[in-house]
Amino acid sequence: MQKDFFIAGSEDGTVSMYSMLTNAFDKFLVRCTLPIRDVKLSPDQSWVAVASDELTVKIVKVSDPNTCIYLRDQGKPVKHLSYHPSGKYIALSCTDGVVYIYKLSTEEPELVTKIDGVIRNVDTDSEISSRIAWHPNGTAFAAPTATRDIQIVSTSDWKVQGTFTNGHMGDVTALAWSDRKSVV
Repeated sequence: MQKDFFIAGSEDGTVSMYSMLTNAFDKFLVRCTLPIRDVKLSPDQSWVAVASDELTVKIVKVSDPNTCIYLRDQGKPVKHLSYHPSGKYIALSCTDGVVYIYKLSTEEPELVTKIDGVIRNVDTDSEISSRIAWHPNGTAFAAPTATRDIQIVSTSDWKVQGTFTNGHMGDVTALAWSDRKSVV
């Protein structure tokens, strides 16, 4: 498999792969009928998840675009995608304020849980973020709320474990965890 590449999705519904070695277009990976809202490479870079204004999320094998997995349980478009650090799960942040967690370690993806009431409802073209951010060790994720707080959800029971409050006057537009190791 090609190692140095990047993936781009566009308003015209195409997802393309570009070679960093040749600085050129390599191939189309998938086409959707509606605008692409997010693309995410799996941690091993062998799959790309694609969210568009369609209700189906497509997970396409980078080395063979004819191999595709479909996630269809969500009732509204997906705005953001987030892979668990191990690649075992993928989280879909939907425009209706529901996070869908799928297990990807089996041949057929399994909907593990739907988490309602953590992220806010948001339009697909809004700058407001509803993207969840996995903790680097995979034991939890952070999610921006409608009240401009950040909630932490545990992967052991998929329940809110804590909330960071009063840190923002405006809507949250991005999140990131520190992955710094202990200071020696």
